[in-house]
Amino acid sequence: MVRGVGGDKVARTKADIKEALRAQTGFLAKSCKAYDAGDVDEVSRIAASLRVLLNTSQANSPSIIKQLDLVSSRFTDSGHRYQEPASGPQAGMIVIRLDNQGAVPLARCLVESGQLERRVVFSEWWNQHSVVTDDEKVKYTRMALVGYLANEDNGTHFDP
Repeated sequence: MVRGVGGDKVARTKADIKEALRAQTGFLAKSCKAYDAGDVDEVSRIAASLRVLLNTSQANSPSIIKQLDLVSSRFTDSGHRYQEPASGPQAGMIVIRLDNQGAVPLARCLVESGQLERRVVFSEWWNQHSVVTDDEKVKYTRMALVGYLANEDNGTHFDP
């Protein structure tokens, strides 16, 4: 649903939603390319696009995948499963490559593709499987990270 000129809600067509999916994935690809080229500020736009595409927690603003009935789809999970007890912070979606230029973080799925991938239901991929722990051993899901970056860290809000 979208608000019309008079404030009344107007239903979006399936074609409208598919076009929004195309546009958001295009924004995401452009922002990821810029981020990979060194523009770290793109992380806020990446998170905003991911929130539009994936966030299923707001009933009044359903995600694109929910509107397209894709939440029952299986997602590829290449994140590392944490082992307890962890001695410090863990980032299960990256690995560090050491070369003559120093330490370079790389997406885990680009380095170890195939052997680590699992197909899981969306709810597990998005909100049940922790992908990062901090130095206090607090675990964060993809939903928590995207929500923080999109809502709090100069994404779609900038609160005092």
